[in-house]
Amino acid sequence: MEGMLFLSLSAGLLIDQVLMTTTGLVVQVISTQPSSHCPLCRQASEQIHSRYHRLVADVPCGAQQVSLDLEVRKFFCRIPSCPRKIFTERLPALVQPSARMTNRLRAALQGLGLAAGAALGSRLAPQLGMQVTPTTLLRCLRAMSTPVVETVHVLGIDDWSYKRGQTFGTILVDLERHRVIDLLPDRTAETVKSWLERHPEIEVISRDRASSYADAARQGAPQALQVADRFHLVKNMREKVQELLDRRRSCLPFVQEELASAEREGDSQEENRSQQDLQVCAVQPTEQRPSWQLTARDQQRKRNRDKRYALYEEVKDLRRQGLSHYAIADRLGISRPTVRRFLAAERFPERLDSPRARRQSIVAPYLPFLRERWQDGCHNGRQLFREAKARGYPGSRAQLERVTTQWRKHLPPRSSPTKEAARATPPPAPKRHRLSSQRASWLFVLSQEKLTAAQQRQVEQMCQASEELSIAYELSQDFVGLFKEHKAQALKDWLIRAKGSTSSELKSIAKSMQQDYAAIEAACSQSWNQGQVEGHINRLKCLKRQMYGRARFDLLRLRVLNAA
Repeated sequence: MEGMLFLSLSAGLLIDQVLMTTTGLVVQVISTQPSSHCPLCRQASEQIHSRYHRLVADVPCGAQQVSLDLEVRKFFCRIPSCPRKIFTERLPALVQPSARMTNRLRAALQGLGLAAGAALGSRLAPQLGMQVTPTTLLRCLRAMSTPVVETVHVLGIDDWSYKRGQTFGTILVDLERHRVIDLLPDRTAETVKSWLERHPEIEVISRDRASSYADAARQGAPQALQVADRFHLVKNMREKVQELLDRRRSCLPFVQEELASAEREGDSQEENRSQQDLQVCAVQPTEQRPSWQLTARDQQRKRNRDKRYALYEEVKDLRRQGLSHYAIADRLGISRPTVRRFLAAERFPERLDSPRARRQSIVAPYLPFLRERWQDGCHNGRQLFREAKARGYPGSRAQLERVTTQWRKHLPPRSSPTKEAARATPPPAPKRHRLSSQRASWLFVLSQEKLTAAQQRQVEQMCQASEELSIAYELSQDFVGLFKEHKAQALKDWLIRAKGSTSSELKSIAKSMQQDYAAIEAACSQSWNQGQVEGHINRLKCLKRQMYGRARFDLLRLRVLNAA
């Protein structure tokens, strides 16, 4: 009875004695059941054949390992038709047949594996009084059963990346219970469709703009109401506005910002990339295809080229006005080498697509020597240029000094100048460049109450510079207002206005939204969204990274579902 105070056992089991060993506690347990049932014919037998001892591991006690020395009996089966004549009594409440650990120890290891994983759990187990290997933890986890999918009425569906950019899966979330109910190994329409067909009770499906999920929901759950996610809808609208602003870059307002250290680092990186990745070409691209024949990647390249071409035209125009290289660089917020390259080119210099054709910096072969001399204390640019020239350096001193200028920024500051010299030095002029299309696109979808006075002036300048941008701003604000004010009835009128605009980007997004009209209309009136799903995807990524990329899909699914 004293042993039962620290070790609970089921009825029919008694503790005989407790022994202290070098490895922990050994508890001898005997069975007092008068009979046992045959595992085949299920008939009771009281005739004992023999006894044997069975050693199983149990949960620790006081950070010490505990082992149970079970005295197990064998019985005769007296049913003539039963093929088993002798059987061993079962103790299902304590230990499973042929198991080397008790049920409660297995449950403790399963909980440890779900929380920490196999590798980390095996390192944490000894501190809790348990000795286990990662392989044993994996076996315990895979012995668990996945939770049964309960009745789900409101379903959230989205994809997640198993291997970034290569392999994707699908996550299914019960939005009413706030928990993951299943993971699918891919994101194809057929896989999602077959899962939805097994759950005809689904009433609402919240999803993003992916066409595969829309087709799967339409075919596998025709009775369900599809709700498009509002965040993705606004994101699609902002991306189309950004494409419009890239095309009308000359209408973007100029902004002035102080030259911060982060911007100086960005300028130096851009300068290095410009020296290595650009080459002046004498001809324009030979291939000219309509935009509807271009892939998404080619369209992005075309937009980037248009932005660089607009910058090239601005540099040429400012030069015709008589501005110097330094003034043009400060006005547009670009590096002076870029200005010199644009002005020296007879035609627009194209960016090379092939990495093999990119030129290596002329200073690169001499960088180890220059770095060694710099660390020795030689910080004189002219001296370093003379020494590099003696070693065969064919470039100019200005090219070499671009490297030493960056190194000089990390030197300790010199003594502070006198007050007269400080007063004589004029403050640096603020940089002045155009607002980026990405930042400007956010001003189109944000409400006016959230904009600062400067941002409101920028919006007014863009709307006054182009009637097309003015219409786009009005349509963007009205589109966001559809979801904030739940104006589902105004969606059809908005689509008509967008189709009637002169902007090809607005016509394109109106056409795509017309094909998904029912789901977007439901997004204007329903409160369901993908917020919960995105949160569960973040937790899924955390679990996946804890497994060090060595676990297969079945184990990841098991951990996600049991931890939900």
